[in-house]
Amino acid sequence: MLQLKNIYTSNLDVIWTLLAFAIGLSLTFISSSYLSSSVGFPRGVRYPDTGESTRRGKSAIDGIYAILKPQSTIAEQVISRAISNARLVRAFGLSNTFVKESFDVHNAFVAQAKYLLKAAENWPDFLEVCVESVEASLASLRHASTIPFDVFIQGITLRAVLVGFLRVNATPASLDSYHIQKVAELITVLWGLSKSKSPADIASLQPLREQLRVSLTHLGLPYRGISGVDFETLHNPLDFIIPAWETLWRVVALSFAHTYAYKGVIESLEIFRDHPTKHNFQSFEIVKGTPSIEAVVMETMRLFPPSGRIGRAIPQFEAPSFIQQVQNLIRSIPLPISFALNSTGTGEGRVTSTSFMVVKADIEAIQRDTTIWGENSTTYDPMRHHPKVFTPEQKKALIPFGAGSLQCIGAKWAPMAVGVIMAAIADRVDHGLTKEYVLVRGKKMGSRNGWDGWFVQRRNVDDTIQPATTSNGDDLGLAVQQGSVTNIRGG
Repeated sequence: MLQLKNIYTSNLDVIWTLLAFAIGLSLTFISSSYLSSSVGFPRGVRYPDTGESTRRGKSAIDGIYAILKPQSTIAEQVISRAISNARLVRAFGLSNTFVKESFDVHNAFVAQAKYLLKAAENWPDFLEVCVESVEASLASLRHASTIPFDVFIQGITLRAVLVGFLRVNATPASLDSYHIQKVAELITVLWGLSKSKSPADIASLQPLREQLRVSLTHLGLPYRGISGVDFETLHNPLDFIIPAWETLWRVVALSFAHTYAYKGVIESLEIFRDHPTKHNFQSFEIVKGTPSIEAVVMETMRLFPPSGRIGRAIPQFEAPSFIQQVQNLIRSIPLPISFALNSTGTGEGRVTSTSFMVVKADIEAIQRDTTIWGENSTTYDPMRHHPKVFTPEQKKALIPFGAGSLQCIGAKWAPMAVGVIMAAIADRVDHGLTKEYVLVRGKKMGSRNGWDGWFVQRRNVDDTIQPATTSNGDDLGLAVQQGSVTNIRGG
């Protein structure tokens, strides 16, 4: 009888173990499915991480769109983006939708940005501001023989953003040059430090932020009383300056550096300056055999996207206690269970969780993928954007402003703004043939940094134009490929 009881008990243990195992597997399936649906990620898709992506072509495109266009609400996506950008709060004290989990803040920022963008789409007026901004930056050459190229472009674009976009009560010339340069310099330094985990770097953020505040004050910021801007919700002027200027100046610098010595592009810019219309921006026919100004800008953003990797945070939750009990019961069979609660969070728009996993959409990789852009994918070639050769797959893979509901709100305005700023610069600066000022090229092109050897000076100074290279050392020559569009292949 005792032996029978032992057999029964042993069998019962086996039955309970098998039953627990079956429950565990079911819960694993349910939890993984819920995790996928709650954050909008389709099951079975591997997502790009911070390392080099091994997936290419359509598979990579699908993975990136899974991150940027998830099957979740905009409110949930706002939370996901804000968490991944937390470092910018520490560096700049931002309070806009890029760092706040509140959907109310998001709506307020979008409404105010749309208001400002609409006014800034008066391109003749914006061009006038840009022309004045160029003159204000060139004025520094009255007291110096040269001006660094990056400082030159930063000053022009910051003045253009403050007066032409944010509409501060000032003229480009009236904005103090020292504090314009200081603001640009400090934003760049703080941006770099925001990525550091060094205690010394973190400790340096606050005093640098204070210096930035002082310079902004000298420029008349924070500015008050501008119609359409609610400073009760967004009280930090950097809430608009950072997203509007920090990427804009780099696109202008790289676009102009690649094409300023190409006669056809300069001629197109001169015509565009006289008539800054959408047609003249997009036309490949202004100067025969020359890419459109839009193609030049978009090729810059293809090879050098404003945000090379766009992050989104996915909440990782502790398993509920009853699941832990099931795992403890089975002991020798660990279950890969991960639970995600509904990411709408609390009334304040905050997710309550123990940790987050940040996934990143590798925009730079997809925009240089040889299976999409051809073997010359790393060559700067604006003619690849000609409608005769630009493929539907390339169109889908060209996402320098992101994609989905949280795509950059200035995606339509920014490329045209870059063209207008370039036109204003090209009226005064070229490679030393006709204009009063010349751009002398360094050995390599930079990005936020790395513009050593690049500077602007008066034309009467004898200089030798050297071929430029990218920051990776690739020789770009004149950078623009000349020839028939029918000879260009995109994959």
